[in-house]
Amino acid sequence: MHVPVIDGSGAALIDLHCRGLKRGATARLTIHKGIRRTFRLHEGRGTMRVRLDKPPGTVEPLVHLSTRPTNTPCRTVRHRLRLTRRTMDLRLDGRCGRAARDAVGALYVGGLLAADSHASGRGAGQ
Repeated sequence: MHVPVIDGSGAALIDLHCRGLKRGATARLTIHKGIRRTFRLHEGRGTMRVRLDKPPGTVEPLVHLSTRPTNTPCRTVRHRLRLTRRTMDLRLDGRCGRAARDAVGALYVGGLLAADSHASGRGAGQ
């Protein structure tokens, strides 16, 4: 899945490769809003930890971290993403210089796709 986003608008290109499906089989795609969390920025170091449930299987989230205003002197020093069968654990370590007054960070998490548990046929939804 490839999702380019420019100025808040985007398009999704999804390729499904399925085998062993019966004639007339269909695929269903439901798109939900991603998770967005904002937080105040301050000068110094900080750590953000996020733990989310995820569908079983080999799915990975799309994660994006940004700051407002965009010229805020912050950077990610280190990050770690651990995926287990049912959870996603994300840890971000960052550092900010003199942050602009009222500067905020925003974390966006989305893009989790998994096969429907009721899908029939081998390879459905993969």
